Amino acid sequence: MKRILASLLLVAMLVGAFSLTACGNNSGYTELDLTGVYDGSKVTITFWHTMGADNRTLLDGAIERFNKIYPNITVEHINYGDYDEVFEQIRTKLTAGNQPNIAYCYPDHVATYNKSESVVVLDDLINNQNVISSTGEMMGFTQAQLDDFIEGYYNEGKEYGDGKMYSLPFQKSTEVLYYNKTVFNKLGIEAPKTWDDVEAAIQVLKAEYPTSNPLGYDSAENFFITLVEQNGSEYTSATGEHYTFVNDTNKTFMAKFAEWFAKGWLYIPSGNAYTSDAFTKANDEAGKVFMSVGSSGGSTYQIPDKVNGEYPFEVGVVSLPQVDVNNPKVISQGPSICIFEDTNVQEVYASWLFLKFITTDQRF
Repeated sequence: MKRILASLLLVAMLVGAFSLTACGNNSGYTELDLTGVYDGSKVTITFWHTMGADNRTLLDGAIERFNKIYPNITVEHINYGDYDEVFEQIRTKLTAGNQPNIAYCYPDHVATYNKSESVVVLDDLINNQNVISSTGEMMGFTQAQLDDFIEGYYNEGKEYGDGKMYSLPFQKSTEVLYYNKTVFNKLGIEAPKTWDDVEAAIQVLKAEYPTSNPLGYDSAENFFITLVEQNGSEYTSATGEHYTFVNDTNKTFMAKFAEWFAKGWLYIPSGNAYTSDAFTKANDEAGKVFMSVGSSGGSTYQIPDKVNGEYPFEVGVVSLPQVDVNNPKVISQGPSICIFEDTNVQEVYASWLFLKFITTDQRF
């Protein structure tokens, strides 16, 4: 509960930060005219991210392909471990003007950076129809490239109150329900579509496996926010009373799931643990999870190790259970990328071309 409340207070504070971005003096990075074209200058740009080893290998390949098109743009990238570390590093470097050219970001990060008007507004770059003479490439997006973005993810980049675009989606994910299909088939349980279906499944699973925790949810914060959205309730507001999470609707579902937790029906990991650790256990182990809610980007971690050359059970995957299947709500996760201000317009153009490349390259 403390983790949830701390998260809610942070979100409420950041909603207040979002409202600041709508003020007239927040124009983003507008000193440079970004309607021109990259002229082939030799520039070095830096990209800060949180990619693991596998993704860094993919990134290196993308940079190699990018350099075949733009050999005068050197891309240096640094892994900072996690999103909070990237955020803290950038916030510190901004005070000295030593920020990177490009970085992973979440909306709350951008809202903070925008207090010092440090993020490049991307609209002129996105819509720039000029053609680079050396490559024949258009500076901005084609309509086909724009149409390839998932609308909800794309629109996240302009949800700061002023209608301007500050980031592009990258490596986005959502939450899904992984379930032990072998056990479900054995017990005649259908894959759940609603939380009522989940409760019915839990009762059957708990009767068959008394020491299990049938449902696991990776993030208590995501669980709460998702249930608020699914129930049409509130938790924060940019205007008036910012802290709106104490209401009858939220109390009702919190009481329900607190009871699930007390009964051993619900498992929420702490520290660096994930529900996949319990989901991939053998069926008869204490604390076994049979339904695991986690990121769609972490699907490989939900697969159990082979035993004698075979998987001990089959994993099924379905959409997150809903309160109302006719009005589904599910959280958006994963980083976006923003560009930071620079006095050299060619560095900004080079940063944009690289951002455009990695968000449209089919092999990355």
